[in-house]
Amino acid sequence: ETAVLREIQADMHNIRAAWQWAVQQRQIDALHKAVISLASFYRLTGFYREAYDIFAQAINFLEKTDPPSPLNALLGLLYAEQSYFVERILTLSEAAQLGQMALAIGEEQDDAYLQTVAHVRLAAIHFAEGNMAPSEAHSRSGLALAQGDDRLQRLHARSLYNLGRIAANRGDHAGARACYQEALGLAQKAGSRVDEGWLLNELGAVDWRQGEYEQADAYLQQGLAIVRTTGDRQTEADILKSLGIVAWFQGDYNAALQNYEASLSIYKEIGDRTGESSILNNMGLVAWIQADYERSAAYYEQSLQIKQEIGEWARAGTTYGNLGMVARVQGKYEQAIHYHQQSLAIAEEAGDELGRGRTFNNLGVVAACLGDYGQADAYYRQGLAIRREIGDREGEATTLGNLGTLAFAQGDYEQAAALQEQSLRIRREIGDRAGECLALMGLGLVDGRLGRLAQARKRLETAVALSHTLHNTSLREEAQTLLAGACLAQGQPAAARELLVNVLANLSQGEQFSGAEYGCLNTLICYRVLQANEDERSRDVLTRAYARIRTETEGIQDVALRRSFLTNVPWRRELLAEWERLQSADRSLADKTRH
Repeated sequence: ETAVLREIQADMHNIRAAWQWAVQQRQIDALHKAVISLASFYRLTGFYREAYDIFAQAINFLEKTDPPSPLNALLGLLYAEQSYFVERILTLSEAAQLGQMALAIGEEQDDAYLQTVAHVRLAAIHFAEGNMAPSEAHSRSGLALAQGDDRLQRLHARSLYNLGRIAANRGDHAGARACYQEALGLAQKAGSRVDEGWLLNELGAVDWRQGEYEQADAYLQQGLAIVRTTGDRQTEADILKSLGIVAWFQGDYNAALQNYEASLSIYKEIGDRTGESSILNNMGLVAWIQADYERSAAYYEQSLQIKQEIGEWARAGTTYGNLGMVARVQGKYEQAIHYHQQSLAIAEEAGDELGRGRTFNNLGVVAACLGDYGQADAYYRQGLAIRREIGDREGEATTLGNLGTLAFAQGDYEQAAALQEQSLRIRREIGDRAGECLALMGLGLVDGRLGRLAQARKRLETAVALSHTLHNTSLREEAQTLLAGACLAQGQPAAARELLVNVLANLSQGEQFSGAEYGCLNTLICYRVLQANEDERSRDVLTRAYARIRTETEGIQDVALRRSFLTNVPWRRELLAEWERLQSADRSLADKTRH
């Protein structure tokens, strides 16, 4: 409860003094009873550095004594709890070492509780590293110890939760749902309404990841009602965050922000700085999808500042990656590279394989935007190898799709088709409907270039229909633009222009295809469609495109990258050629007028 947290925070000076006295006096029973509650308080408030410091002092002092069995058990519990804070502010490898030390003591003393706690922690650490096999092994060991022991029901549920996350990461959403449902059954059997709340949140997450937004909303609303009854403010904030994500996926950005702001208010109220940082990150995503890149970057900077203040260094890599994405869509490519390299350095030092795979992919996207195709291919293949090794199927599908886009840009259409087919298969297997839409767009483009115009149109019409069900404005506009290109290729310029009504209205207001998969190509299609219809707006579209290309070019300091940016990307090259043709025609007309 908020009031209780405030009372504890107001009395923390005395609590710290009492803890230090108990450590100095080796009050084993008192320390044993206090350590879990104290760790829970610090987790909730996000004061990880302070938690790390007081537990480190206790561990250092108690390790100097030749410990009798009870003291050794206390040390094991301290190692297990400290592993959480080390994971947050230092490195995953150091956290894993503490977890292993706790497990060794638990096994030596045949302490089922300590063993289970250690297995649950090690499972979480290895998951954060992206190492699914050891994470699953520890989850199953914790599950085996907890089953049938009423004292360990919450740890039983936690083990199932870890297994659910592993299943979801592999794209096995049915398996994830089964784990969460079983854990929910345990919570309901035990009458633990608090656990019911956060498990309903996880079930909602399984559904929104599959695009089942109505079912997700039902779970989340059920969970929200429960936590408001139990007074679990932490989980209430978490569920409001999930409701914001559902609204974001449905394109209801105002509702997303309202839920995020409500969640942020609670996180601030209870002092959960980790949650505050996470919500600011999500608010940055809303601003990003709305093309408000300055506001997006501001949210990410706030999120990053909090992570630095509380010492949550290992998780700062994701925020640096998001800042890199913002810089990329703004055309600040070298700044984007800098952010992604910072993200990569953090992931490598922390042993975060998920982060490494994601960052290599992001670096590949930037390189592809710059026309540095050899470097893009190298980055993508590094990311693909990591994502396959750790079982990140969603990430694997994303990188396969990016490799397909790269092959398409270089004119290798058969290879592009093969890669997009692989991506599409995985997307459908794991229920990634937005990714399925992207793969269909990629395949439609390939079909068009290979002369399979009817098949291209069919795929792109499917992509448009799918984007409508997802309520994703960005995907819908891109799919409609590519479909307009297919109509134009079939000799239907009027139908093509009709598809672009909303897109052209947005372009006339200064919006760009910055966050789209095929940004320059979309602009080129709009120009070609208007030109075919003898629509005077074609000049305005081309003028805006040329101005953006020149602005982005001026921001590239590396001479070789500037050259590849202008000459290697086919759609950008065509836009520049059209601009030169238009300027030449204008000059010729001016000369004739003068004479």
